[in-house]
Amino acid sequence: MKKLITLFAAALLSASAMAGDDKYEDRSSASMDKADVEEKFSALDRNDDEQISRAEASEDEEGMLSERFASVDADSDGYLTKDEYSARPSDEQFE
Repeated sequence: MKKLITLFAAALLSASAMAGDDKYEDRSSASMDKADVEEKFSALDRNDDEQISRAEASEDEEGMLSERFASVDADSDGYLTKDEYSARPSDEQFE
């Protein structure tokens, strides 16, 4: 009986350890997404003023940013901040 309880406890600990690994994988993929956002934002921000203008957005060859500019520009000031850019829906949702 002791062996059965020990085996059961070991199985539970293993399962909880594996579940913990998933949390770390999610964090690392989120970090990669943030790095991708930083890289893309910097590439579009041609004049390095920490915002993307409509003209800069029109140079987005990979996505549909210029077509969706108004909906992404949350404060309607004509520029996208890094926060506005990173909060935009992915292009796949519009295809």
